[in-house]
Amino acid sequence: MTSGPVEQIAFHVQGGIRKSSYEDGWSGGVNVLSKGKRNSPIAAAFKGLENYDGALNNSNFTLAPYSQIAATALLANKDLTVRIYAQIADNTTQEFGWDNASSGWQKFVNFGPALPSTSIAVTSYGGPSGLSIRLYFQKPDRSVTELCHDAQSTWYTGSLSIPGSSTTPRASLACTRFNDTKSGISLRLYYSSPHNSILEKGYDGDGWYDGRFEEPTIPGGKIQIRIYFQKGEHVTAISEWVWDGAEWSSGVAALPPA
Repeated sequence: MTSGPVEQIAFHVQGGIRKSSYEDGWSGGVNVLSKGKRNSPIAAAFKGLENYDGALNNSNFTLAPYSQIAATALLANKDLTVRIYAQIADNTTQEFGWDNASSGWQKFVNFGPALPSTSIAVTSYGGPSGLSIRLYFQKPDRSVTELCHDAQSTWYTGSLSIPGSSTTPRASLACTRFNDTKSGISLRLYYSSPHNSILEKGYDGDGWYDGRFEEPTIPGGKIQIRIYFQKGEHVTAISEWVWDGAEWSSGVAALPPA
């Protein structure tokens, strides 16, 4: 998750949830913010305030025990609004949302069947027609689908197509966007392939294409953006890769406290 010049990532260490921050250098990653079930997913959006217990804790939304989670803050809106995407007990993907304190957390759109324990990735931005959301997950046939929402429109299926033969069961997914202006947007989607590598799909306004990023990963390694994954440094450390506008290069080989 990012906010201006500050970059933050959240991760598990032996059941404890920790946070590392980047602002002219990496720091943190030592203090435990909270406790979570081992191997449970983490999703986060950053507002620039201190951590506190949110209203979602009392909403009693029930998920599938193996559900992954993705979250995005709709920063193009004047007021802070948040969307969370997760898998519920019938294996469908469900949208939950916060628009204001008076309405609280609500269930919104259900997107139909997904592969059990599918990874979920989401991003949002202010596009040519206003606020846009892009959502990615695996369908029961292992293919990766793209669902799109633009301004006041209804959800529709996007043009991204990754067949099940090009992914792993419960493939890791991560996405990001940049160059978000009124004239266009650039999107990047990263996913794990059957050959234990991370691949890239790119979109710059003229359709999706195969990107240049391809790096080996340990089986089951998870992906975050800028990109963070377990390459094998110190066996289980989280490694960073950075795009400078021309090529990919290795960032921090092993983030603290590895």
